[in-house]
Amino acid sequence: MDLSAGAYVLICNLPSHYQNGMYAGFTVQGGSGASGGGSSQTAGAGNGGAAATGTITTTGTITTTSTVTATPPVTGTPSVTVTATPTTPDGASASSASAGQADPTGSSEGAPTAQASAAITVPDVPALPWASSSSENVSRVQGRVTLGGKPVSGLDLRVSDYTLPQPTGADGGFTFPANRNTIRRYPVTVADASQSQVGGAAATDAQKAALAALTGGINVRYAISDVTTTAQSDGSIKLSGKLAFADDTPPTPVTLYGFQLSGRVTDTQGEPIPNVIVSTKSPALRWSISEVTDADGRYTSVFWPDAHAGFQVTVVDGAKAYDLPKDQTVEFPYLQSAEMDLVVDRADDSIQVARLTAADGAIYEGVLVGISVQGTPVQPTNAAWPDAQGNFSLVVPGTVQGKRVAWWQRHGYYYSRLDAQPGSSVDLDAWPHKLAPDVPQGIELFVIGRQS
Repeated sequence: MDLSAGAYVLICNLPSHYQNGMYAGFTVQGGSGASGGGSSQTAGAGNGGAAATGTITTTGTITTTSTVTATPPVTGTPSVTVTATPTTPDGASASSASAGQADPTGSSEGAPTAQASAAITVPDVPALPWASSSSENVSRVQGRVTLGGKPVSGLDLRVSDYTLPQPTGADGGFTFPANRNTIRRYPVTVADASQSQVGGAAATDAQKAALAALTGGINVRYAISDVTTTAQSDGSIKLSGKLAFADDTPPTPVTLYGFQLSGRVTDTQGEPIPNVIVSTKSPALRWSISEVTDADGRYTSVFWPDAHAGFQVTVVDGAKAYDLPKDQTVEFPYLQSAEMDLVVDRADDSIQVARLTAADGAIYEGVLVGISVQGTPVQPTNAAWPDAQGNFSLVVPGTVQGKRVAWWQRHGYYYSRLDAQPGSSVDLDAWPHKLAPDVPQGIELFVIGRQS
């Protein structure tokens, strides 16, 4: 197959692979042939001709200038006020710098100014359900890097763990093919600023330092609409809204994913064994592999105990595997989470089950929606999973009034002691206390305040 010169991205069209963002890139130089790998720098608006919408301007944190309207406005109840100017989640100007910081523009004034800001500007990507055509599943996101309002060229960027094959162009622009089918954030960082230029002139050392510290992100997210706020009798605030894909269909509701197996691994002297893996295999050849044990020997994994029969259990320590004695298996509580402690006997290369009990709860797959202040999630006093139509709600402390907050969305797997159903209460022990870099965040900065 002959390809014109340029950069291309190869997408795996299997849903189980593609939805996890598996893709590979290559560059054709001068004619047929390929080189490179991982991802690809591309150009133009993909996703079947639908351009990405929304704007994020980043100077170390994500902000937006999107609009949210709280309806209906009710006198005496908190209302949502939306900023129209890019700001950081703590309310400071996006271009603000700490006192005494050198002016990265190299201006003679030396004091930080709005023109001294470095920014990565990229659009939000509206999520879409998976479709058989890869072109509809990918948005070729176009972003831009500026410093003091001037384009930054020659800057090597890293998106997630992949360094883009080409530096930023003369206009500061770059492109990245984002998977639209799974909500996530692609962190954007600077891989190399040594060859960067600002407005066509070689960057100074101070400018390079400012650029090297620059971070941003590309949010692939659901649309949030029908946002309302309601004051509660105890002073807390109920936030309600609706999630939807770009085609206005609701996201898949929360569903049972599996069960949790947890416990502790020790040696025959009772000492914990860190950095080992616990695996199980059912008669139907369903495997589970735990996270590595921590310093106290504790582990967790997801498994599916759907057989009234014995499971094989193995502890893996590097290249060494320890199994149950010959002809022994473990019968777990049927369709329940469990706790299992294991003892490793290195003398005879075997393990023994020291404790096995049923446990409450299960692992559910779903989407949580919350707000953050200065990038930290606000812990609600109550929250509901999005229902079958995408409607969600959460109740937050009244102390958020007057603060700049932003939405976040997280698709994930949650251990819940409550039976998680669409529209039912969320087990708040599953609520995140910190947002991982790949969680869509900083969405639609707004202020919750009382309406006069």
